[in-house]
Amino acid sequence: LKAADAVPTMITIGNEVNYNFLNMSSGDGWEGFVAMSKISKMIREEGIKPAVSVSAPTTDASDIQWIIGKLGNADVDYDYIGVNIYPDTHNDNYVKTLKNTVEEKAAGKQMIISSVKCPWKDSEGKASITTQTKSIYDYLQATIDEKNAGGLIYNDADFVGAWDSFFDENGQAMSSLAIFAYAQGNQVDVSTYKDPWEYGGDTGLKNLTASVKKLNNMSQSSIRGMDISSYTALKKAGVKYYDFDGKETSLLKVLHDNGVNYIRIRIWNDPTNEKGETYGGGANDVAAGLEIAKEAAQYDMKLLLDFHYSDFWADPALQKIPKAWEKDKNDTEKMKQNVYDFTKDTIKKFQEVGADIGMVQVGNEITNGMLDIMPDYSKGETYKDTWGNAKNAKILCGYLKAGIKAVRECTPKALVTLHLESMGYGKCSEIMNAWERNGVDYDVFGSSFYQFWQGNSSKNALAGLQKIENLAKSRGKMYAVMETSWLNSLKDADGTSNVIGEGHANAKVYSDDPQGQVDALTDMYQTLLSNDNGLGAFYWEGAWIPVKAGWTNWKYNKDMSDRYGTGWAAQGAKGYYPDNKMYYNGQPAWGGSSWDNQTLFDSNGYPLQSLKFYKDSVSKGKEQIIALKSVDKNGKEVYPTQYVKVEVGKTRKITLPKFSGYYPKNKKYNMTLKGTQEGNTVQKVVYTRTAAGPAISYNYRVKV
Repeated sequence: LKAADAVPTMITIGNEVNYNFLNMSSGDGWEGFVAMSKISKMIREEGIKPAVSVSAPTTDASDIQWIIGKLGNADVDYDYIGVNIYPDTHNDNYVKTLKNTVEEKAAGKQMIISSVKCPWKDSEGKASITTQTKSIYDYLQATIDEKNAGGLIYNDADFVGAWDSFFDENGQAMSSLAIFAYAQGNQVDVSTYKDPWEYGGDTGLKNLTASVKKLNNMSQSSIRGMDISSYTALKKAGVKYYDFDGKETSLLKVLHDNGVNYIRIRIWNDPTNEKGETYGGGANDVAAGLEIAKEAAQYDMKLLLDFHYSDFWADPALQKIPKAWEKDKNDTEKMKQNVYDFTKDTIKKFQEVGADIGMVQVGNEITNGMLDIMPDYSKGETYKDTWGNAKNAKILCGYLKAGIKAVRECTPKALVTLHLESMGYGKCSEIMNAWERNGVDYDVFGSSFYQFWQGNSSKNALAGLQKIENLAKSRGKMYAVMETSWLNSLKDADGTSNVIGEGHANAKVYSDDPQGQVDALTDMYQTLLSNDNGLGAFYWEGAWIPVKAGWTNWKYNKDMSDRYGTGWAAQGAKGYYPDNKMYYNGQPAWGGSSWDNQTLFDSNGYPLQSLKFYKDSVSKGKEQIIALKSVDKNGKEVYPTQYVKVEVGKTRKITLPKFSGYYPKNKKYNMTLKGTQEGNTVQKVVYTRTAAGPAISYNYRVKV
């Protein structure tokens, strides 16, 4: 010990040496005491305090008197006599009796508890952290008076998950550990001894670093968007957000200051039941969206309005018609009018509050259809029975065209987006064919891109993303990822199971921390912006944190969801939303956020380092997106629109597309474009038809 520079303060000679030491025991003489005497003197010479340890007598204190007498007769030199205590046999009053006996029979010696373990759990549930803490306090108090400094040594304190240690199954220190500080008069924050995911403390996520690199094609104009549709409901419930200095700040300001330039807002028609109770999910009616829009306008942030044309979640599995339109379900013309009127009326309301509407999404994840025109899954039907069925496709496209007409009339500069959840090339191509056959006019093809649902290889997922972007390019469309995210942790922070949690097969494509979020965003944006038709992406619900962090607060979060709609669903959705989504194993599955481990904030509203990606990855100034339309002398488009990004104030040389049957009117394929303003502009390039060249119809797009 001396050689290791680890000389102890105290050395106990043996353990529970009541009647035997080193196997030397001979009744009243007991040679073991003589051996202990020699050892005690050797310890003393090293400047260390000697101690002896005995097992507490099982009935009274008479045995300890005998031991003290023998220690004295053998001239054992000791400072402490330690007694091993067993809580199920020895209470604190018994310890006081032992202490008093030592004070009387061994003047000048100190009595301590040399070993004790107090349960915080047992098979019958009688013990608790509270009883463990009280037992330790009572034992400490029983050893202390004016003559005896007292104290105790706790045995096996560090056994993780043990019934009598200070650490739970996750290795988190329990609050009972703080009793040693309290006994000395020191106050400590016991919340730091609790599992922060369980009780809502600081999870440490906000302190994790994340390295962001600049991306060559990331400009100030690239869409660095975020869906924060739950924000209004969360604010009403008292949720707060903070900046990187720890100051309480508006969520929109934090996002703006860190480079987010676009806000996506989902819009439901009437997300309440007949009692006026919210369905939850952010309670995203028009009024909730307008609250977000007003705040976004203060920071010059663009908006994407995401029309679900439903009263609640619209996705590939379910696209329920709004309750108010049920009566018109079989009247196609009336339904188109409903879509048109609702779209136009809503856009006008957003314009009235000063919203800068840059994009409008007509329908949400409409891969299998919309407005109750969906496959009959019980019959094995698929998207082919909606978009591939001429009758159904015509009706669906009529609805899309009605919404798009309202957008073009109200806000002609806004881009119109059609959004599929699928990343399947063949599926997307078939659906786009249906849109083209029915003359649907849109600007942006959008899809959802979640790496954990794209397989366990980022390389394959990104290759698939590139193919879909190229598909949009071949159709003359711009492309954007409408929804994406990655994990900041695998832990749950509010008591509602997360969509992606521990054990998910593909949760390790990137690390589950802020750096993993940055890496996922970096790879996606590098792929997206490699083509000039790639606009950027929207992070889905990056601020959907718990109302009250900690999964022990599940009931509180559920109550807040029922009141304000803060959770993914609320009790008010019972009977409206399918039971297989509302219940799991017969128990309510609604209440909190199922997304809290994919946000760019920790569970208490503090930003993660990954949020800085949106600002720190930018390497270029503002850009102009020039749509090059190849037209004949009559203005008819003869080749898919090409998109070219040019940095404002700079020029870029390009090569015009070459295709059979036509050539540029001036016979030059090279041209220089200059960026004059931020935003989207159209430039026509006139092509001349060759003498033998065939006229090209739009059917070529179907064959690409």
